[in-house]
Amino acid sequence: MNELQRHDGILSLLDEKRVINVAHIIENFDVSPATARRDIAKLDELGKLKKVRNGAERIEQNVKTGALLISTLLTTITRSHVSP
Repeated sequence: MNELQRHDGILSLLDEKRVINVAHIIENFDVSPATARRDIAKLDELGKLKKVRNGAERIEQNVKTGALLISTLLTTITRSHVSP
């Protein structure tokens, strides 16, 4: 199993569970603790998960909140560029 396959597997585990630890990765992918920690660190850097002590947690994505924020920003920008 290569790194990309492991990363996909780790993210799948996080879809099933909210939080996983290094031991989960070691057991599921037959890797060393160092490899498990490197995988977590890399996925954290990519913004795919949140690195926590001894493991990782799923990043909750709230699409409605993001859409509302974009809408509010666009309204604010539009109003600030309209001449009175």
